[in-house]
This record gives sequence, structure tokens and C-alpha cells, in this order.
Amino acid sequence: MKGFGDSKPNSGNKKPQLKDLVEIAKLDKEFRTFRLVGPIISYYNFWFNIKTKTGKKISVPRLCLDFDSSIDDFNGDKCPYRASGAGRGSKFYLANVIDRELQENKPRKTSEPTKSERKTRKLLGDYECHIIDGKGSKSWTPMRVLQLPASQGERLRGMMRLNVHKNKKTGKSEPFELSHPKYGKDINIKYDPDVAGPNKYDILPAKDSRLSEEELEYLMWPLDVLKTDKLEVAQRDMEELEKVIVDEDGKSTSKKRKKSDDYEGDVDSDEGGSDGDSESGSDSDDDDKKSKKKKKKSDSDNDSTPDSESDDDDKKSKKKKKKKSDSDDDSEPDSDDKEDSDLGSDDDDDSDKGSRKMKLRRR
Repeated sequence: MKGFGDSKPNSGNKKPQLKDLVEIAKLDKEFRTFRLVGPIISYYNFWFNIKTKTGKKISVPRLCLDFDSSIDDFNGDKCPYRASGAGRGSKFYLANVIDRELQENKPRKTSEPTKSERKTRKLLGDYECHIIDGKGSKSWTPMRVLQLPASQGERLRGMMRLNVHKNKKTGKSEPFELSHPKYGKDINIKYDPDVAGPNKYDILPAKDSRLSEEELEYLMWPLDVLKTDKLEVAQRDMEELEKVIVDEDGKSTSKKRKKSDDYEGDVDSDEGGSDGDSESGSDSDDDDKKSKKKKKKSDSDNDSTPDSESDDDDKKSKKKKKKKSDSDDDSEPDSDDKEDSDLGSDDDDDSDKGSRKMKLRRR
């Protein structure tokens, strides 16, 4: 390294977030219209509750090493995050979409695509298109990356089954992917972070929309941008995480726990719901499990009355019981410090996976 011009002051063990690598589709409480284009990719995260230096409980994600996006399922048994049993698993999907609002408001002057962007390349192996150089590119594109949890991916899969058209080659009617260049259609999506569970999202089919030649030339975003850790790195990271993991109430779950400011790993949590960088958008079943877990804990706390050894100690025992019960009632976690739940988590994710593949195809 010759000088500061060659230095990398921001390098280290901090993992880049999705929003650092691509432009994510903006979702809000009002419906926005998008057009799916090209193939999709899936990832699987495990979320761990830890405490920050300030004592705030946050959730940090770790990509599963056992998950294979090419088959949309697990393909191995080596991931230390998965083996720990301490994380909450959640699958999510990424897809390129045309943001209709951005498309309609194209700037009068735009920069010309770079030489590499003008070349036809393959996205995820077989889809030929033009790929933008990255977030640093000055080239204009109305394409954005849509991130959705598995439960919403299932809704899109259901819409695909109803997107039936007559195949001129076979003469038979058959369902086509929503991303199909000729028989695809627009979708309307809104996202409300204040609503519980999968109802945060509302997705409705819109009009049929054949892609124009201009739309097929839009610069698309690479989707295979999130990388898993190497096995040795993940093992060391999990060893450090186990020392600072806490439960839903913020209490340590490890005897080896040390102060959170001694944790040597990446403690930055992904924040924000509509940009796809948080756990929001989980299914209601997950919330039900947490609710039942808290209820069970509360019941066990109320039943844990110390045995009195004599009549003289009876009053003291009751006094202690009341005091303990009062303190237990006040020990609920602050809702502002608690993540809603797993982004894209779906209790049915692990069942019937073969029938739930979402491989968008271009015919």
C-alpha cells in the first residue's frame, strides 16, 4: 500500500446490507405498481437477538450456509447458525421489477450506459439482459429490486396459476409466470409496517402488460449479491454470538455470556421495513408462538411460589411472592426495541417445498 489513496478505511468484518448493493423497490401504505421482469433468487436468513453496547435488544441476520437458491431448499447440514437452534429462520425472494412511477417520471436528461452495461450478459445463469454496473452507476433505470418474504412469494405463485393464456404453439390454455415478457402482468403492492404478520403486505394483480422492446433493454440489477460466510468464519462468528444472544425478554441464554461491547462480530442490524432490510413481514403463526411462549412463562412465574417452612415465615413468603409477581409484570420488553418478527418466515416453508418453487421463466 503506497499511501492513503490505496487504503480501505471502511473494510473489516461489517457485512454489506442489501440496500448497500442494489436499489430496493420502495413500498409504502399506498399501492404502488410494478412489473416483474426476469428470474428470481431466494435466500434464507437466521435472526439472532443480541444486546448492543447501550443495552438495546436488536436482531442481527446471518445467511444460512446450507441453503441452495438453485433448488429453493436446503442442501447440506454444515451451517453453524442453523445448527445452533438459537435463531429464527426466514426465507425471502429477490426479483427485478419495473417501478411504473419511476418509469413515468423519467428525467429529461440521462447518462449513457457504460460500455459494460451495453453488453448483453446473463442474469442468474441464463437470462440475457443488460446489467447495471452497481449502485455507483450514473446510468438511469426504472428497475428496482423487490424483496418479499416467502408468504408473499406464495401469493404471487397463486396469482401465476390464475394468469392463464392460450399457448399458440400447443393450442392449449396454460398458466404463465407474472414475469413472462408477453403474457405477464403488473402487480399492485402496498406495505403497512403497523399491521401485524403477513397482512403488512397487500398484493393485487393489475393489468396484463406485454414488455416493449424498450422495457426489455432496461438495465437490470444483479440479484446474487448476498454472499454467505466461509464455514470457518461462520463457526467463529457463531461462537461469539452465543456469548451475547438474549431471549425475547432480553435475558441472556448462555452461561458463557460476556458484555455486549466485547463482542467481536458484526452487530449492525438491518433496519427499515419497506426496503427489505428488516424482519418485518412475518406470518402470524410466528407471532402466535411468541405470544404462547410469553403466556407460558408468565404462568410458570405465577406458580413458582417458595415453600414456607413455618407459620412465622408464611407472611414473608407471601410478601416475597407479591413483590416478585409485580416485578415480573413490569419486565415486558419495550415494543420499540423489539423487531416485529421474521422477514419472510413461514411455518409451512419447510413442507412441500418441491411444489412451491418460484422459478420465473422467460418464454
